[in-house]
Amino acid sequence: MKTKWKMIELVQASERVLRLGMGAIFALALPLHAKKGGNPGGEDPPPPPPAEPPIHYEIRWLTPADSPDDTRLWDVDPSGVAVGQVRPGGSAEDRYGVVSFPGRPLINLEELVRSGTHEGDVLPDGWKLNAVTKISNSLLVGGDLIPSPGSDYNCGCFAAQLVDDGISVSVAWFEIFPVPVGAVAVLLEDASESGDYFVAEVTRSGSPDEIHCWSPRTTPEVTEMVTLLNGAVWSLSVNNAGQICWSEDADQGQDSYIAEPGGGITVVGLGTRFESFYAKDISDNGTVVGGFVKRRFSGQHPGIWTPGAGWEELASPTYSGSVWMINDALQTFGQVDSRYFTYSPAGGFLWMDDLLGSSGEADDLDRWTATGGISTWYMNSHSISDANSTGYGWIAGFKMFEGVCRAFVMRPTPVAP
Repeated sequence: MKTKWKMIELVQASERVLRLGMGAIFALALPLHAKKGGNPGGEDPPPPPPAEPPIHYEIRWLTPADSPDDTRLWDVDPSGVAVGQVRPGGSAEDRYGVVSFPGRPLINLEELVRSGTHEGDVLPDGWKLNAVTKISNSLLVGGDLIPSPGSDYNCGCFAAQLVDDGISVSVAWFEIFPVPVGAVAVLLEDASESGDYFVAEVTRSGSPDEIHCWSPRTTPEVTEMVTLLNGAVWSLSVNNAGQICWSEDADQGQDSYIAEPGGGITVVGLGTRFESFYAKDISDNGTVVGGFVKRRFSGQHPGIWTPGAGWEELASPTYSGSVWMINDALQTFGQVDSRYFTYSPAGGFLWMDDLLGSSGEADDLDRWTATGGISTWYMNSHSISDANSTGYGWIAGFKMFEGVCRAFVMRPTPVAP
């Protein structure tokens, strides 16, 4: 299981590269937390029984099961609008960024940007809008650009404000990240739900990578370098307060940090129990979720770090896995062993299989469960939105089956009384 989990972790980390079509190598102390030694004899306590589901999730796939297209979704908002990429017939060369509104045809964002008039920058001829990777709560989206051959750098990023009148979607303004002199690549890593903060990783030839913060909706645009990186970044996120959290390679492990708006960097402390930590996401109150490692070269365990309180283990420490996302309601989404879960202080610990088992269309559910589990399906990416009226967030992502990625959206629905 450790080997299998490390394979999944590598696929997760490499997704930042895969979406560009390059190679595949590369808060609160929660009541459910269990600590080792809770049973007589000091053995690990059994995993908590699943709570009675307070909610269901309906799953919708972006394309039919027999479609040859490779589809990927990277982010979703509280209305279920999701963003991602399509590779027609699985072709990385022809990939393009998309926006998906519930119940409406997919939107090719490059075609939309080029088809009308808008404020801001013009998408240059020969450039490709390769992927849409982030969406805020106000239809402010961002993603990746591939400049035309011969450009000074090989990838950039953009922000675009969309307007939806319920029938059609238009672009109000479009901005291209101002690439620093000497940079060879810029990759958008995250955007706050408010849309006030975008964070990008800037690569220079022969120099350490940099984290930059960008505020594309301000006039004039504001960009600033936050810090130099000491190693390869595995994850990078930002919250509505402007706190930027990231995890980077360090001495055969991972160190995680939080950059405060206006300056100052906090080290996410490991204490004496852990060797390493892979930070994945940060909530508005500064709670960090991810996977911690108890000893070098061992597997990850899902955990939550709260400022002032430190680390708590989620569920049994015998599980290998990680917490991937957290939203404004402190609802988390993650994986332990070969199963996916959601946890929140209000609803407790819930297996996604149980939430999907009594809702949604039969064909959609079959596609989730009939493939034999983690050995054939790999969850490559996923996102959870801020909570909607149900108190839970939408979930979007994609799974890979036999080399083809299949994108999905999960909608939270109340349980009938």
